[in-house]
Amino acid sequence: MENKRKLLSLILTLVMIIGVVAPLSAFADQTVGPVGKITTDDYQKTKPDSTEVTVHKLQADSYKVPENGYAHNGGKLDQNQLNTLGTNVKELDGVTFTYYKLKNAAQLELFKKTPKSYDTTEKVEQVEGVQKVNTITTANGQGAKVTLTDGYYWFVESGKPKTVSSSIAVPFGISIPVMNQTELESGELVGTVYLKKVHVYPKNVTGDEPTPKKTVGNEVNLNESHNVGDTQTWFLQATIPGNIADYEKLVLSDVFFKGLTYKGNVEVYMGYDGIEEGKKVKLEAPADYTLVQPQVDKKFSTEIPADLTQTITAPNGEEFSVTLTAAGIKKLADNYQTVKGPETDAKPVIVKLYVKVDTVINEEAKMGTDIPNTFDLKFKTKDGQEKTNKPGDNPKVNTGGKKFVKVSETEVTKKLAGAVFTIYDGDTQIVWTQALIDANKAAIDAEKFCKNDQGERFDNDTPEVGQPIYLKSNNDGLFEIKGLEYSKWEKTELNGDTTEITHKYKLKEVKFPEGYAGNKDTEIPFTVNKDSYKTDATGYPENTHDAQGNMLVKNKDLTIPPTGGIGTVIFAVAGIALMGGAFVAIKKRSAEE
Repeated sequence: MENKRKLLSLILTLVMIIGVVAPLSAFADQTVGPVGKITTDDYQKTKPDSTEVTVHKLQADSYKVPENGYAHNGGKLDQNQLNTLGTNVKELDGVTFTYYKLKNAAQLELFKKTPKSYDTTEKVEQVEGVQKVNTITTANGQGAKVTLTDGYYWFVESGKPKTVSSSIAVPFGISIPVMNQTELESGELVGTVYLKKVHVYPKNVTGDEPTPKKTVGNEVNLNESHNVGDTQTWFLQATIPGNIADYEKLVLSDVFFKGLTYKGNVEVYMGYDGIEEGKKVKLEAPADYTLVQPQVDKKFSTEIPADLTQTITAPNGEEFSVTLTAAGIKKLADNYQTVKGPETDAKPVIVKLYVKVDTVINEEAKMGTDIPNTFDLKFKTKDGQEKTNKPGDNPKVNTGGKKFVKVSETEVTKKLAGAVFTIYDGDTQIVWTQALIDANKAAIDAEKFCKNDQGERFDNDTPEVGQPIYLKSNNDGLFEIKGLEYSKWEKTELNGDTTEITHKYKLKEVKFPEGYAGNKDTEIPFTVNKDSYKTDATGYPENTHDAQGNMLVKNKDLTIPPTGGIGTVIFAVAGIALMGGAFVAIKKRSAEE
């Protein structure tokens, strides 16, 4: 009778890493993982009155084990062995298991064949003949211990930290007593001794909550300056937790502010900062996500709030959101480890979901004023509450302008009309774009621009796209330009270095005010920044700007009246006298000869 009990125990007992009991014959058929250490204190020749079972709940970013886990001998694994199972594998505290005693071996077989039918306490407790025993909770990195007498047991995970999900092979079962599944170091053959101590290793995939981040221009940069009409690319980002398979909701929704125009070109993909195009895992609508977006060229109307952390709702027709479908979330889960790659000593790869979208700065942007952007990241696990987070830093874009006043060099309060200027960025003459025309419409209407270097009016009162820009001082000597990229700003590159972007703006006077002269080769440099379009002279060097913040543009060379004046009369009389004297002298010399 005793031999029969040993045989039955041997057949019914197999403690695997995934925590599922299987017949002993399965041990030979299944992939064997790390072999746990079984010391002489862990077993005995005769059947013990009870068995100490330690449940070690593992957590990891991802695992490198077969779908059904590895076969395990019931011994204790050290940390080096755990490291071979996946990425960032460690013990997880705070996991509670409720365990039940089943009627017999047949019931255990039924449970293990369809574990999902018995994976909650509610499901198990509806089964006739099942007796709830108690609960245990893992702690101090040592798992949770329980002493079991002979019988058949079923463990259900009934509590866990909120950041943990996607249990693998939980629930699990075990039959007591347990015999050795492998030959021991001391020479005992398979099935010849009883284990007094057994270690079980069910697993979880863990992950912190998704973290939002918003950048512009690349995956790390937070600031860009642009000409009006130039494209800026925004990156909505969310870190992907290792337990993404347990999420049922992931939504990225954005509100763009006044001064921007929507251009679309949406791209959604899984990757990491700086990933090569061919390595991206691209998501496609509508299978992987649903997209709500404005019409292309829609101008946003939401004013920039003082507090960007508040909830902001976009007006109808201006909403932008990407909502992952169940298939999209599954694609993230299926490709997570491939994108993350193997664990190395190098900087760890942070896997993210990216949404790229384009806008342009339009004529409604305020010169020298940052246009920030943020977004809401909404997410929910299958057994958790919905949460909404915003990025900690908000990227921004901007554009600027410059105001001028043409004055007399000798009398700066005297404003000069009719001066015409070309405008350059370095050696490149700046030409009209439609965005620049739109941004400068008020100044065009106020005759602060003209058609050509002769100061002629525009045909149909509007410039032509692609033609050189000519600025013209109006009756008050005023002229200006709006919608230029800042003269100097810094961009953060993917490696953390910064690149300084510079522009050398300058004017050249090609037509002078009536009654004045100058040098057409003279260059008049100016700077565009956050303060260059302001309405006062604060911060400017003395005698460079007027009280309204207009840069003083003076003639560099001496200016003289071209006609009239006593000097001209004197010069003419003296010239005639000299010419007359010379004529008389020549005639006298001829007569003498």
